[in-house]
Amino acid sequence: MFYDVTMKQIQLSDCRRGMRARIQACNLNEEQAIRIGEMGLRPGDTVEILLSSHLFGQVIAHGSERLAIDRKTARSIVVNVLSPTLKTL
Repeated sequence: MFYDVTMKQIQLSDCRRGMRARIQACNLNEEQAIRIGEMGLRPGDTVEILLSSHLFGQVIAHGSERLAIDRKTARSIVVNVLSPTLKTL
């Protein structure tokens, strides 16, 4: 096993539990963008994935807040993975 510490740009929906990521871009329609803005999420913010479900979406930590994001919206948010991810050979 080894740690891959390269910064990868992926969709938030592809992040797994325990990962930390920085929001790079949000490819959202106006309604979704307003909703995400009201939640306090903006490009440059760092989040941690607390729960990841391929069916329902993500629960993330953003500062002291815990936010649930549906799968469709999570697919529209591009992030850079910050924390090392464990990979097997």
